Amino acid sequence: MDNLKDLHQLGEKLREDFEKVFVPEDIELPSSFKHSVTELGDYKYDYKKFLVHIYSDQLNGYIPNQWFIIASFFVDYYIEVIKYKELVIEKLKEAGLNKADDRKVILSKYTKLLTEFSKTKPMSEAKNDATTLVRQEISKIFEKLLIEDSDKEKLIRFVSDYDWWYGGKTIDRGDFYVSPILALAKVVNASHSYIAEICKFYADKRNIADNLKENFISTSSLTKGFSFNNNNQNLQKIFFGAPGSGKSYRIKNDILPEEDYLVFRTTFHPDTDYSSFVGCYKPQMKDVKIEYKFAPQVFTEAYVAAWNGLKQGDDYYLVIEEINRGNCAQIFGDLFQLLDRDKETGFSEYPIKADNDLRAFLENTSDDEVLKNKEGIKDGKLCLPPNLNIIATMNTSDQSLFPMDSAFKRRWSWEYVPIKYDEPKSAAFAINIPDSPFEKWVNFLKKINGIILEKTDSEDKQMGNFFIKGDIEEQEFKDKVMFYLWSEVCKDSFHTKDNFFRTKDREFSYNELYGDEGHDLLLGFLDYIKNYKAKDDQTV
Repeated sequence: MDNLKDLHQLGEKLREDFEKVFVPEDIELPSSFKHSVTELGDYKYDYKKFLVHIYSDQLNGYIPNQWFIIASFFVDYYIEVIKYKELVIEKLKEAGLNKADDRKVILSKYTKLLTEFSKTKPMSEAKNDATTLVRQEISKIFEKLLIEDSDKEKLIRFVSDYDWWYGGKTIDRGDFYVSPILALAKVVNASHSYIAEICKFYADKRNIADNLKENFISTSSLTKGFSFNNNNQNLQKIFFGAPGSGKSYRIKNDILPEEDYLVFRTTFHPDTDYSSFVGCYKPQMKDVKIEYKFAPQVFTEAYVAAWNGLKQGDDYYLVIEEINRGNCAQIFGDLFQLLDRDKETGFSEYPIKADNDLRAFLENTSDDEVLKNKEGIKDGKLCLPPNLNIIATMNTSDQSLFPMDSAFKRRWSWEYVPIKYDEPKSAAFAINIPDSPFEKWVNFLKKINGIILEKTDSEDKQMGNFFIKGDIEEQEFKDKVMFYLWSEVCKDSFHTKDNFFRTKDREFSYNELYGDEGHDLLLGFLDYIKNYKAKDDQTV
């Protein structure tokens, strides 16, 4: 017989596993279970939605579906405690106690002494005295028997210390296992004893119990500790607007939590691909050797963190800056399907098979295990959990770089971030250029955006109020503002009427701003802009 498990440690572990996931709520049993379990002992089963009608020729009754779930968590305990009793009886027989009545004296002595001592002593003292006397007697009986020391100590405790194994009824009784199972499950009503009988039934039908438990964990209790708000508009959202309109600022201040460990960031660019977003094998030095290991990237890091933190109730955020600067079809690959989320639960509606490298990384259970919650790779499939929010930004000026197809777009909610000319902080930004006709950035911004709209028939190339981050000097104005206006708006219209890189006297190119006449050209440009009467002039 295999070495005995520590009943106390086993019970504590099973109770902890149970309490992590069990939620007292209405439960529907899966069809596979109903087909497999049609009767138990003398009782036949008639399954209702949340109850089971049990009946025989003499009895009708109803039990809640939860009892079948509860029992599935404590089958291991039932099997082990039965093993203890069988081994104790075997050893008592070896010691010469061949009559059942003689063995009963030993097996029931603890409870009888406890009853007697508790009449005159506090309960804690009564338990200690009863344990001491029974321990001495059973140790003497086992003294000359061939039993491994570790097992001998456990068997002695089993007979002499009922608190250690959560016992109640005397070991000689046929239903002695009921009390500890109910104690571990923290159900105390006598009618709940049927839970222990279900455990007994499961003992030689482990696959039924294990399948039921796994089904329950995956469908009913994944989100314990996490309350999914199905009105959450940030589950997958793209904030779009003109460059500098405050998209990242809005995300940081209105959406993201303060805790850095809950946020994962990346920026897409034309060279971003699946491997740099999800991960791939890369060479790494170990001692003096090179070995290849899977190197997870930002998506996988966020995915793992969200699944591991699901039951703690934490929201995690994957922030993708400049999402349309990358080729989303290439970057997401099959992950694209995960973006379809169930409106009620927040999980991906269509889990997908993980590629072999990613699957091996996530299924790893060695010392360097990363994904603790293996529901995140159940059956080798990926599924976004409801606590993983994917937030992205998109500059309207870049939208033609890698156009998004409509199928990709519809899987996101969208929020336009407008240019706010009256935003207090940016409204105070000054233009520090000697003799400039504009003192405030916001006044220049209103004029230039009106001209951009007129010349391009679009707001896409306009600048936001946070295009600059504070007061701006002449050199930065040339390097940043003038460069943007030239490269994004005026360069392709040079030598046409739509080009507004001009003074009142002539056109000029961006390069000329860095010649001897650069300062005068810039002042002439600003004066031209100030006096230009655009069709949609936003100044007052």
